Amino acid sequence: MSGSLRLLLAALCLAAALALIAGAGLPERTRANAVVPYTSQAMPVAPEVGALAPPVDGWTVAGKQFSLAALHGSPVIINFWATWCGPCLSEMPLLQSAYIAHRARGLHIVGIDNGEAPAAVLAWQAQFGLTYDLVIDRDGSLASLYRVRGLPSTYFVGRDGLIKRIVYGPLDVASLEATLRELEATS
Repeated sequence: MSGSLRLLLAALCLAAALALIAGAGLPERTRANAVVPYTSQAMPVAPEVGALAPPVDGWTVAGKQFSLAALHGSPVIINFWATWCGPCLSEMPLLQSAYIAHRARGLHIVGIDNGEAPAAVLAWQAQFGLTYDLVIDRDGSLASLYRVRGLPSTYFVGRDGLIKRIVYGPLDVASLEATLRELEATS
């Protein structure tokens, strides 16, 4: 088979595939990534902007029970991190400052550690003077549920329980404050 005939056949196959996709459509991302069974009447629960945030339940390193569902009606920042993560190091003071500045308006922050020993997380908490909740994801199930791509990963959840923004990688002051103002204004 000649090279030009192969090229023509490849182009025809590509055109047919594109026509099939255009005709059938692609599934909506939040529905396709739903982490609980999805019905047409329900809002998708997925680690996606516009979907309900997946549940987070566990114990803080301080021994307090934590449940994201209990915070419904409040803006929440969910931050996946680890003590060995360099960018997480730069983020912790930002998150702590944001927590202090916005907690009177209902802001909650939960830092979800990547399965490290409680002693290491407690030492990190003391080193940075962190006063927001820290939960250890012992078996990686929360990171899997949120489809964490790398550390740090941060999910901003509105008062309505919907994910408003996701940041993969370190936060910076300007975008953190802008997102918090948006959460407080719209949710």
